[in-house]
This record gives sequence, C-alpha cells and structure tokens, in this order.
Amino acid sequence: MVGWFLALAYACIIAPNASAMTLVFRQLFPSVMERGYLYTIVG
Repeated sequence: MVGWFLALAYACIIAPNASAMTLVFRQLFPSVMERGYLYTIVG
C-alpha cells in the first residue's frame, strides 16, 4: 500500500520537475531558445 502511494507521489512530481528543467535551460542558454520560427496567426 505504501509503495503505491510513493509511486503516485513520485509520478505527481515528475511534471513540475520537467517544466522547471525547461526554465533552468532557458536561463542558462537563452540564445538557443530564441532561434527558429515559431508561428503566424493571420497572414
């Protein structure tokens, strides 16, 4: 029972850590994130 709760808690923490790593990467290497064409809405 405890194992299932630990697995669930670990799975809930993975998503915030993934977004936090993106923010850290953007702070360390800002020029990498600014390259490339993103999108055009109209026209």
